[in-house]
Amino acid sequence: MGYRGWMKKWQAVIFWVIAIAFLVGVIWWSVGLYVSSRKGKQSSTIDTSIAYLTKDGTAVKNPTYWVFPAELQDRFTQYENMVRMYYGQELDPIFDEPLYKAHILKQLMAEKVLLYYANENGIKVLKKDVDAKLNDYRKQIEKNENYLNYVKRNYGSVDRYLTVIRKDVETSMIVNKVRDMVSEISEDELRAYYNKHKDNIKKEYSSVDTKIVTFDMSDEATANKFIELAKKEGFTKAATDMNLHPFDFTIKKGTVPDDIVQAIFEATPGEIVGPFKYESIGNLLVVKVLSKKVIDSYGDFKSSDAYSEIKQKLSNEKFQKWYKDYVKKEKLSFNINDEELKYWHSYIENYKNKHALLKLYDELDKIVFMEGQLNTDLSDLLKALYVVLLEDQEKDLQNYKLYISMGDKITDEEKKELAELKKLYGELKKEDIEKKLKELKDKEKKVVRFLYDTYRTSMGIVQRAAKLFPDDPQVLYDYYHLQYESMKSMIPYAKYDQRMMYSIMQTIMGLYSVYMSEKASTDLKFDAIYDVYELYKIMGDATSASSVLSEMKEKFPDRLEYDVEFQQLQDMISSEGTTEESSPATK
Repeated sequence: MGYRGWMKKWQAVIFWVIAIAFLVGVIWWSVGLYVSSRKGKQSSTIDTSIAYLTKDGTAVKNPTYWVFPAELQDRFTQYENMVRMYYGQELDPIFDEPLYKAHILKQLMAEKVLLYYANENGIKVLKKDVDAKLNDYRKQIEKNENYLNYVKRNYGSVDRYLTVIRKDVETSMIVNKVRDMVSEISEDELRAYYNKHKDNIKKEYSSVDTKIVTFDMSDEATANKFIELAKKEGFTKAATDMNLHPFDFTIKKGTVPDDIVQAIFEATPGEIVGPFKYESIGNLLVVKVLSKKVIDSYGDFKSSDAYSEIKQKLSNEKFQKWYKDYVKKEKLSFNINDEELKYWHSYIENYKNKHALLKLYDELDKIVFMEGQLNTDLSDLLKALYVVLLEDQEKDLQNYKLYISMGDKITDEEKKELAELKKLYGELKKEDIEKKLKELKDKEKKVVRFLYDTYRTSMGIVQRAAKLFPDDPQVLYDYYHLQYESMKSMIPYAKYDQRMMYSIMQTIMGLYSVYMSEKASTDLKFDAIYDVYELYKIMGDATSASSVLSEMKEKFPDRLEYDVEFQQLQDMISSEGTTEESSPATK
């Protein structure tokens, strides 16, 4: 698979760590090193706010406790940049953006409550502390030429920028001060937690630093040959001799399958173990154990990553309880003016409550379909939420049908889930469920088709459309083309990653199915086969690309300058031959 393939797999984990942190309110934003889009005075009436704080059901008059559109957009831009930086992906405008904006709104509202608490209890930050924080920002900006130029271009000078953000910085510092105050975890609390959970902590947080090389699943003989050579002349030299690319990786529970984790933990530092079959990524792993970090005492715990992680976890739990109690005691709440965010916020607030979600679906169903007809004037973001709620129902009903068809063969856990589904949907026979599923699917098709016609670059929409309309060549082309575009930057490294190769082959087959479709127009057929041709070129497979190009020349003789294209491919083939002749492995 290689280092790049491995890292690509774990970038997804990084993305979801950020997302999950968002869900539970772990990320508490500071103004930080970003340039606000807010310039000049913002309109600050309660009607222009997205949400505002209420006490005893009455609006709190102070605009400090209202959330305005610019605040939400600035915060969303920060999150969007994090996803782009860590994961290299764009958020889907129909499904991702409203979801995360709802999470951001939730957090902004929590911050307003903390400011309210600070004001009621006289909690402030000193001017000298704000000055010190701003001075830190100045140093960071002046070290970063891009940011420095951006600040000067938009604000005239660093001094002017720091003046503009001063109030935001002060507010951020107050919010964090209150949060730290109400959720502080003492050493005694951490020690008590360790003593109660030390077996689990040892299991979850012990780690082994390793060096790894990977092989194709079918190439066990080569893996064993490498192990023999590595034991004689050393892991790194053996890898160099066999033209392999080792990489360092820290093994913890959950990073690789449990049986591999156990074998690696049982090995001693310096030992080479494997090959291990890692089925889900389609590779064999050979591992050299470099060092171990096993938690056997409170001292080990305190010097490990587990200490800070668990401290943060306990702090979050303590804060959530304090926040819930404080809001209830003070009779605080929020009114949300933005209709789209009001519904999406309701969704994230109740995502574990199936009864509440079913009620939300019923409420939306009345405005998405009016007198049996799709309400095309309704916000597309509400239509998207309606689709999400439809999918949740369909999943429930599919499980319901499966469990009743299995009879006494279901597990105790499945029996429990079936009982919950019966409470939710009532006693249903298989034919009742199938009828209900058909009704939901018909509605889903109408909504997704409408959204697809408007948002054909949204993967969230196109992917759903491809499942619902598998016989529509335009829909299929849009889906496989987006797949191709999303993986384009990684295609040159596909030979190191069996899963990536599998995805590429699936995309090629999908594009070929469009090309071969009798329903596809001539232009669509050409677009599909051209994507296949271009994909092979990016892979560096000039032979396959030449074969596709010959077919294109026969079917679409006037679409390309074929002589130029063939010459490019011939140059690629010649270049490959020259490289092979000059490489040490072929001498």
